[in-house]
Amino acid sequence: MTALALICVYGYGATLFLVGLVGFVAGPWELSLLFGMTADATFFNQYRFLKAMEMVAGWFCLAYAHEVLRPGRIAHMFMVLVVAGLLARALAWAVDGTPRWPFLLFLWLEALVLTVVLVKHRRPL
Repeated sequence: MTALALICVYGYGATLFLVGLVGFVAGPWELSLLFGMTADATFFNQYRFLKAMEMVAGWFCLAYAHEVLRPGRIAHMFMVLVVAGLLARALAWAVDGTPRWPFLLFLWLEALVLTVVLVKHRRPL
């Protein structure tokens, strides 16, 4: 269970870091490619800020992966991070409509990561 949990935490962290980095560095390109949209400087200012936060959240997961699997504040912060992401995706789905399939996949993968880490905390193997 520990190996699976570490794979999940590292995978989640790497995904957050890389997706955040791409949006931070190349936000206009990312939005155009993925969503076919353009925006003004104010939007990109906020978009890059949020992508930087996503990147740092990924760095946190990568830097503290082993601590995430032990009871304590780091584990709680990780779980809050994942739950907040899940709630944001669920709210967007309920209020804004069904997203494209990759975003549904991310929702289910985030739920899997949370489940695996919670099970790891419940069962010392």
